Amino acid sequence: MLGGSMINAVRMYLFLVAFIYTSIGNAVIVFYTWPIFGTLLGATLLKEHITRRQIALLGLAFTGIITAYSNQDFSFENQDFIGMTAAISSAFLYALTVIIFKTETPNYTRNEIIFYQNIVGALVFIPFFIFNEPTPTVKDMTLGISYGLMVGIMAYSFFFFGLKYLEASKASMLTYVEVVSAVLLSYLVLGDVLSRNMIVGGGCIILSTILLRLETRNLN
Repeated sequence: MLGGSMINAVRMYLFLVAFIYTSIGNAVIVFYTWPIFGTLLGATLLKEHITRRQIALLGLAFTGIITAYSNQDFSFENQDFIGMTAAISSAFLYALTVIIFKTETPNYTRNEIIFYQNIVGALVFIPFFIFNEPTPTVKDMTLGISYGLMVGIMAYSFFFFGLKYLEASKASMLTYVEVVSAVLLSYLVLGDVLSRNMIVGGGCIILSTILLRLETRNLN
């Protein structure tokens, strides 16, 4: 469990790097390749059955990734390339943590899993926040605390409230609203612009993940 928590801490760091180097829309769309990695890891590590249709959907997602990357210069100095690579690496690690924690669900309660998922990240990142130079201002502290309350408490409260009345598969599919809302907000608030390649590639990724969810639900 602590190993999974360490992987999650690295995943969080890479996710933040993605936001620093590329647009929010790019980062979120590429990060949502994680269900694809989850399917591959489930078949490889947990010996879960994978159908031909699922393989075809994985191919569609891979096509989307290639399309999204196709207009990026292959250079470690290209910021979009660095950000999108960080996002896809974060997606892979997130899928890996899902597999790890899934294998431990019979042994731990939901609250215990959430605790272990975040404990290493908290211990690693808090010192950087406290001893940051320059010292965080009151505005920075307020923003950080507000983010924690909104995302860590309020958002998860809404999610688990909805999960109480919805099937898990339907609740998971609804989380793809994050992709649309993130892209719209980044455009309206920050003025981010998505390239044509990213729109087409992102559409392939989102479509494949939604269909993959439906495929999983039908099998269940």
